Amino acid sequence: MDVRLEDHAVVTGGGRPIVVCGTDGRTNHDPTVRLAADVAEELAAAVLVLHVPRHSLAAGIDASASGVAALWAAQLQEQSLATAAEILRERGVPGTVRATDGPPVRELTRLAVELAARAIVVSACPYRGHRTRLHLCPGRALERRASCFVLRAE
Repeated sequence: MDVRLEDHAVVTGGGRPIVVCGTDGRTNHDPTVRLAADVAEELAAAVLVLHVPRHSLAAGIDASASGVAALWAAQLQEQSLATAAEILRERGVPGTVRATDGPPVRELTRLAVELAARAIVVSACPYRGHRTRLHLCPGRALERRASCFVLRAE
């Protein structure tokens, strides 16, 4: 079983199909990674967990606090990657966890196309307002743009 922590590595899946899993470090990302592992087991696939941070969390913080915000974001990313790797290890699912920067929908769609992914797994919209304004939900945007199945974990 192969689980690697990598930054900006090209993932091939070792000849297996790929399931892309998008996380942003929220506390509910565990069910998303677990669902991706379930799908990978069914498809005999490898999982690429892609951590795409939510830049809006640090928006609006004054310049004097920017160092603290950067440290906090780095720790959140490290914890998210380590947790995802541990979930894959526990499940015996091969995969890679890595971080990227950029708009989540664009990055997940780009990688899914680049790797010919069989599915993309993301969390359901965490905010009630997003459920009523479907154009703001990343999962809904992925469903419209992706060339593979999109699953949203509750």
